[in-house]
Amino acid sequence: MEQLPDIDALVSRFDRLEGTKRSVEREVSTIEGQIVNLTRRGQEGEMIVSLFRTLMDSEISDTILQIDQLLTEGMQVVFPNQNLSVKSEVEIVRGKVGINTKTIATYNDGSVIEGDSEDSFGGAINTVQSVLLRIFVILKRGLRPVLVMDETLAAIEGEYITQMASFLSTLCRRFGFDILLVTHDPRLVDCADHAYRIHNKDGRATYKQVK
Repeated sequence: MEQLPDIDALVSRFDRLEGTKRSVEREVSTIEGQIVNLTRRGQEGEMIVSLFRTLMDSEISDTILQIDQLLTEGMQVVFPNQNLSVKSEVEIVRGKVGINTKTIATYNDGSVIEGDSEDSFGGAINTVQSVLLRIFVILKRGLRPVLVMDETLAAIEGEYITQMASFLSTLCRRFGFDILLVTHDPRLVDCADHAYRIHNKDGRATYKQVK
């Protein structure tokens, strides 16, 4: 006669399997909850990324407009006999956002030259734009409104240097900005609100106000 299985052993095994089933069900439920949370977070993350992209696009667009306006105004004031303007474009290189600035010259015959300031237009225009961009960054970032320049305007010659100095003075008054300029050019000294001459006396620098 065939021996019947041990009922107690079967019951014990059933209980263990039932416990394992409940444990697996709880784990599945936990994982499903995590999946739901991760999905929700992923959706929220996408929404946040989209929001930041929108804000970034808006800030970049606003920044580009301000840069173009400032540089174009500077070009037209400093070089009034040249029809110059500035156009900036957003570039993304290796995941980083940058702004590429192009200078545009329009001539009476309708011809147009567009290119990088230094490569296409020479040092004077590049110097003017560089100084104005430094001022823009200081103002945009809320840094201390002071710019120190040491013979920075040496590449600007002729009547343009006086017009550049006049434009910088206008910016200083408009934005409450101060510029400390070291120069040997008397035309820049004439345009300054305050001027000092430095002398070497016994190996020490002495200062005398001349304006």
